[in-house]
Amino acid sequence: MTEEKEPRRIRIGLISTTAALMMAATIWPMAAVMERFGIDTNPPNTTRTGTAEVSTCSDNVGYLWLTKTCEARVTWSDDRKVESKRVFAVRDISGTTVDVRLDEQSGKRGGKGKNLYTADYPHRQDSALVFVLFMGFATGGLVLGGLLGALVDRLLPEPPPEKPPPPPFKRKGNRKRKRRRKQRASLR
Repeated sequence: MTEEKEPRRIRIGLISTTAALMMAATIWPMAAVMERFGIDTNPPNTTRTGTAEVSTCSDNVGYLWLTKTCEARVTWSDDRKVESKRVFAVRDISGTTVDVRLDEQSGKRGGKGKNLYTADYPHRQDSALVFVLFMGFATGGLVLGGLLGALVDRLLPEPPPEKPPPPPFKRKGNRKRKRRRKQRASLR
């Protein structure tokens, strides 16, 4: 005489939405790790070199504080022109003079971007590693999001029971139609 409990209904929509959001959210840390370790699919195209007198450095929020952005006065080796530039570094180099390189990257839509890096900034061209990082971060985000969604589903109250479907639609107005037929018949 034991009562059987109905199994708990699972909200698949909540779990899959949370998993998809977490998977999308892992793109930012993946980009930060790739920037920090210089992992890229294209080879570097160094157009200029020079030396930089670095004044201040700050953490780069865009790459999750894994790299530094430094303000510096750059002297180019080819024309000895001095310019104020922003230099990307992997460590705090405030108050020092460092060698720098200007890398030009071609964009996907034909645009070109130029970034100024310290000479010791890492660069590794490896398409397979980019693929493995992308798949690893995306899969990790998907699993983490699924677990988080399942936890939230367990914490939420049980949804109300489903209502039975309504009966099939019945046409109304049969009486009116019958009256019209009678009227038409009487007119004839």
